Amino acid sequence: MSSTALSTVHPVDEKLPAPRLIALGLQHVLAMYAGAIAVPLIVGRALKLSPEQVALLISADLFACGIVTLIQSLGVGWAMGGPAFLAQRTDVPKLVAMVDAAKASVAEAAASAAASGASAPMIKLGPIPMVDNPGYGALDNMTIAAAVLVFILLLVKYTKGFVANISVLLGIVGGCAVAMAMGKMSFDKVGQAH
Repeated sequence: MSSTALSTVHPVDEKLPAPRLIALGLQHVLAMYAGAIAVPLIVGRALKLSPEQVALLISADLFACGIVTLIQSLGVGWAMGGPAFLAQRTDVPKLVAMVDAAKASVAEAAASAAASGASAPMIKLGPIPMVDNPGYGALDNMTIAAAVLVFILLLVKYTKGFVANISVLLGIVGGCAVAMAMGKMSFDKVGQAH
């Protein structure tokens, strides 16, 4: 092998310039954030927890995501993180029912967690009971989501290089701008937080 062949770096291991690294890192955090906090938000609201308790659930979830990210960054080949929300959907109502009825024990929770992988294939067998949410599936929310998806797909198809690489980040920023313009997104509670 020539010395140039030995010195090439695989794109996964390439060291990017700081501005690109920051933009791609921000995209990763924003893209994973929604999936990471969905279950704590649903469970917290279903159990009528206080905002402080929901924030604690979210913090614990994000802490675990951070640990998994560090493990993956260090190259432990067997570690794979990220919420499989489709599989978790079947477990959220069970979890809410267990905690709400105060009948859950550590053994029951462990058994439910162990069985959650087995319940994922059963999704196709019937409807999944969802936590009541009057805004679930609202047309305006679905329109924003569809517009963001189309925007991201157009960026991926018709742009190249760095813009295509940060298409999800640009879609999130665009979706937030539309949601704020429609009055669906506000940072008021953030300003009031401790």
